[in-house]
Amino acid sequence: MPRVFRPSSTTRASRAIGLALLSLVLACSPTFNWREIRTDQWAAMFPAKPASGTRTLPLLGASVALTLYSTDVEGTVFAVGAAELPPALADSAEQRARVAQAFERALLANVAGKVVREGPAATSPWTQAGLPPPEIAREIEAEGVRNGAKRRVTARFYVEKKRVIEVIVASDPNVEQREQVETFLAGFRPL
Repeated sequence: MPRVFRPSSTTRASRAIGLALLSLVLACSPTFNWREIRTDQWAAMFPAKPASGTRTLPLLGASVALTLYSTDVEGTVFAVGAAELPPALADSAEQRARVAQAFERALLANVAGKVVREGPAATSPWTQAGLPPPEIAREIEAEGVRNGAKRRVTARFYVEKKRVIEVIVASDPNVEQREQVETFLAGFRPL
């Protein structure tokens, strides 16, 4: 007569514990899987692998190649964009100030938004990197609508003599993401 395998109570308990541990590990897999992304201009902590692309955009009568890295985690978009300024836009402080204003206006138009908070952006990433601070460092928080959904946007605009960098987080205003926003903003640094 063939022998039938009947697991002992110890074997059944081991399997149950194993399945419980596997379920626990799978349940704890992070939604925000932070990693450093580096370009030749900056490094930033992203909560997931970002997609990237470069587009040539008209800006104050000139063309600028903006390279943008962005990712979407549970409806929150994290992005860093950078562009070298052509001489026509880089040659004067007045033009560089207009560049910062144009980037801010474009962002607000993108979310049909209005600014609810504004002020200077942290320049500590530059000093920590041993670089002179950017000429313009501005932070805004705005509220608006994109594709029919309410959005809260936190953005930092940095303008140096020859480049502009934007660091942006856009999220649902009804979902608390302050910790993720702060982690992303604090994880940015120029190179």
